[in-house]
Amino acid sequence: MLRYSMQYAGVEVTHPDKEMYPELGATKGDVARFYHKYAQRIVKYLRHRPVTLVRGPHGVGGPMFYQRHPAEYFPDYIDRVKVSMKSGTGMYIELDAEEDLIYLVNQGVLEFHAWGSKVSHIDKPDLLIWDLDPGEGCPWELLVQCAHLVQDKLEKLKLEPFIKLSGSKGIHIYLHIKPQYTWDEGKAFALEIAKQVADNTEKFTTELPKEKRVGKVFVDYLRNSKGGTAVSPFSLRAKSGGGISLPITWQTLERYNSADQFNISEALESPLVEDTWESLFDKEYSLP
Repeated sequence: MLRYSMQYAGVEVTHPDKEMYPELGATKGDVARFYHKYAQRIVKYLRHRPVTLVRGPHGVGGPMFYQRHPAEYFPDYIDRVKVSMKSGTGMYIELDAEEDLIYLVNQGVLEFHAWGSKVSHIDKPDLLIWDLDPGEGCPWELLVQCAHLVQDKLEKLKLEPFIKLSGSKGIHIYLHIKPQYTWDEGKAFALEIAKQVADNTEKFTTELPKEKRVGKVFVDYLRNSKGGTAVSPFSLRAKSGGGISLPITWQTLERYNSADQFNISEALESPLVEDTWESLFDKEYSLP
């Protein structure tokens, strides 16, 4: 007998039997159960930051769209924050509790993306991000090699980077910095590291055109701008593999063969390992 609703954190989830990841047999109820199970971890990385949503009301394979601004019908407990952009001032979404996640899951949200700055210092990033994106035909081993090179460049500057599998194709590297630099200054530093890595071998590049990235790793520094986002740690991905944006350690990187190796089905059957990014916010670095 089909169940037509369920509740988590006091929020009703309707049509929990709707398939969201047909390839895995994972339903809307499974998505809600995932975000309920890992809510505490996820909210930690979203809290106090503007958030962008990826909605797929009909699941993977159906239409997907990004949502940066709150809908009028969102409940009052989902915070709104006013942000001034070059294009004008608008309201953005801010999440700080499990009920926020579950409500949005019921609206068909699969992915949560966060800014690199907090609302309290919106024009001063506290996170820098390098997105290592494989071009067509690029082997996973090359991504791993590139990640370790970024790690080496940062550690030689006495900076401690953190690494995660994107849950899609690539690898993300984060650095927690003091919120005392402009977006342009943060991006300039990220570009300098990316260029140093790309200068190491023709297999790594900072060039944007896709035809110049075939067989190479694109060292993407462009998320480091106001309004730029990256998928949050522990978020699901709105892709057929049902991958998870999974924080790992540098020591365990070689255990993985792809960025979407761990998915929603596995995360529901057995608990994810402990949060290896527990200390991400313990230190904030000045840029050399």
